[in-house]
Amino acid sequence: MSEKIKIYLTNELKETLLKDASNFGFLKSNGDVNINNFINTLIVNYYEEHQNKQKYLYASIQNILSHSSLSVEERNRLSEEITHELQTIKNNQGSKKASASISFKPTKNSETAVEYIERVLLQNHSLSSYYASMFASYASLPQDKRELILFKDINDIIQKAIESKQTIIFTMNQGNDKYMAAPYKIAASFEELHNYVLATILSYNDVPTQQPSTFRLSKIERLSIHEQKYAFHEEEINVYTRALRNGVQFIYHSNDQPIKVHLNEPYGKRMFERFYVHRPLPTKIEGNDYYFDCSYNQLINYFARFGSNAVIEYPTDLAQRMAKLHFWAYKKYNYKPGHQE
Repeated sequence: MSEKIKIYLTNELKETLLKDASNFGFLKSNGDVNINNFINTLIVNYYEEHQNKQKYLYASIQNILSHSSLSVEERNRLSEEITHELQTIKNNQGSKKASASISFKPTKNSETAVEYIERVLLQNHSLSSYYASMFASYASLPQDKRELILFKDINDIIQKAIESKQTIIFTMNQGNDKYMAAPYKIAASFEELHNYVLATILSYNDVPTQQPSTFRLSKIERLSIHEQKYAFHEEEINVYTRALRNGVQFIYHSNDQPIKVHLNEPYGKRMFERFYVHRPLPTKIEGNDYYFDCSYNQLINYFARFGSNAVIEYPTDLAQRMAKLHFWAYKKYNYKPGHQE
C-alpha cells in the first residue's frame, strides 16, 4: 500500500490536526510538522474506538426503530443513514464546507488498520468522508483526551506498571538521559491541556536518588517496564496528594512549607477571582489572607502578575524570592517613583 490517501475536511478541522501535531511533538528533524506520522498514529490508535462509538449509536437507533412497522432491511438502512447523519452533525461537519484537504501515506504500522477500514468499515460511505468523520470525532474531545489517544502505547505501559507496582525506564525529549522511576498516577492538568506522570525518580543516568517528580506524558520516549517493585512512602504520597489537588504539572517537595499570601485592596481579591489559569487552590481564607500548600513555582508564577496587590507573608525564603523577582524587574526600567514626564 504505497498510494497517498487524500481527505477533504473543513479548514477548522485541518488547523486542529496541524496544531495537535505540533503541540504533541510530531515533528521532522528540521522542525516542520510531520503530518504523515501524526495521521498514521491517530488512525492506528483511534479507529477501533471510533468504530465502537458508531456501533453504539447504530444499536441505539436500531432499538428505537424496532418498535416501528419497518422491515428489518428498512430498519438497517435507515439506522445506517441516521447514524452517519448524526455523526456528521455532532462533529460540526454538516454546516461547514469541506474546503481544505490533507493527505497521508500509510506506513507499515498503519497498513492493517487502513486495509480493515477500506474493506470492512466503509460500507456505503466514501473513504474521505469516513476519515473526515473519524478525525472530527477525535477533534471534538478535550486536548488531554486527544493526547492519551496519540500516546496510547506509552499510557498503556505506564498504567500496567502502576497496577503491578513496578518501575519504568525511559528517556525524555529525544535525549540520552536515562530515568528509572516508580510511577504513581497519570493525571491531566486542570486546564485539560496535557497529561502528566507523577513518579518518584529512583535513578538518573544510573545515579541513585529518590525524588518525587512529574513528567509530561507526551515527552516520554524509549519506555520499558523494569522488574523492580516499589512501595511509596507516606511523604511521597503526601507530595502527590498536594499535586493532584493543586496542579500536576508543577514540581513539589516534601519539605515545602505552608504559604500565606495577603491580597491588598482594592484589586487583590478581584484579580484572584479573575485569573483562573494555574490558580492555586487555597486551603483557607481569612479576610484578605489566603493560605496555600501548592508548589512554590506555581505560586510565584501565578502571583507575579499581581505586583503590589499580593504580598507573600511566609515562608520567608519564598517571600524573598518574589521580592527579588520584582526588584530586578524594576531595575530594568528607567523609572523613578513620583516622576512624570
